[in-house]
Amino acid sequence: MISRFSGTVVWLALTVFFVAACGQGGRTEEGVGVRHPLIDSGFVIPDYAAAAIEASGGRQAWTRAEKLALTCVVTFYREDGSFYLTEQRHEIHPLLNSIRISGKEPQGELVWRLSAEGLCSISEGVAVADTSPQVNCSIAHAVLSVTTAAMRLSGRGTRLARGSQPVRIEGLWYYPIERGGTEEMQAGSPRPEGIFYQNAENFLVDTIYFRDPSMVVRGYDYKEVEKGGVLVPTKIEVFKSDRGGVLRERLAKIDYYRPG
Repeated sequence: MISRFSGTVVWLALTVFFVAACGQGGRTEEGVGVRHPLIDSGFVIPDYAAAAIEASGGRQAWTRAEKLALTCVVTFYREDGSFYLTEQRHEIHPLLNSIRISGKEPQGELVWRLSAEGLCSISEGVAVADTSPQVNCSIAHAVLSVTTAAMRLSGRGTRLARGSQPVRIEGLWYYPIERGGTEEMQAGSPRPEGIFYQNAENFLVDTIYFRDPSMVVRGYDYKEVEKGGVLVPTKIEVFKSDRGGVLRERLAKIDYYRPG
């Protein structure tokens, strides 16, 4: 199914409980943040990044969120129209900008890790060459990015620029925020550049377009991980797209349903 951003979408709700292990207008604003902007008060982040942080739980909640441990059912969609279901555990480290994804596959335990430096690898379990459905680096990066989008807008060395005019996506208005390129990206890091879309009404950044590879990730139905904790999407969808942001086939759907 082909869907354009200007089309209509049915927003689905999933009631879940999470646990947090504490431990295209002109560009009008630019800023350089830090990797831990909420901890190091000596650096200033743009107003729209601060608004995204407040909309998704606030400064104190994100400072406490050292690890989010979430269990989910993942649906992978194949090119022939079939799909594959599997259960996974996601350990997301917002301040470290990293994610660990594990799951039991027919061939054995599979563990993927994506680090802040953009390094993605299978650290345990089946071989890299295995052809069974598995989380690849692009999908892992998409999940990490949309779940911790407020933090990612304030990363060290990140050049940000928000459009002056909102754009319409699935019937809602969004401000595009371009993450123009860090020193790591300029040095050839595999982490893709793209556009973050901030909802003009609630200030959540729930849609991200990646240029390389061309795909879109969307987050839905945000919930607190615990009372007074950060808000993260309870459902995530990842789509292939063309260079203009038109959605193509769906690659994966993630439904979080219980604490990790």
